[in-house]
Amino acid sequence: MQTGTHPVRSGGEVVGQASFTIYDSIEEAIENLGPAETTAKINAQLRTDALNAVRSEHTGKPTKIRIKEMAIEELTKEDHDRIAGDTSVLKEVIAAREAAIRNRLGIDE
Repeated sequence: MQTGTHPVRSGGEVVGQASFTIYDSIEEAIENLGPAETTAKINAQLRTDALNAVRSEHTGKPTKIRIKEMAIEELTKEDHDRIAGDTSVLKEVIAAREAAIRNRLGIDE
């Protein structure tokens, strides 16, 4: 289990930094959150993914935020080990993943 951070924007400017837990496995999440809360969080994310899929059907491409989310979702255990709390490495790894996703989807920046 690790802690991630992400800047919080409001009105186009960064207003703070959010911290969140990154679990290494579903089992670890269940152990810490309990089965009901883990299931609720998974279901909420599945709902969000479905809504974003419909939005992208109308635009023909995922939003920048969705591409970042996809990049974060694709992080591996090896990525987490490499990042090891170093925000500059985190930004580098996520940027590389975002570029790969845009390339895979044929999206220009």
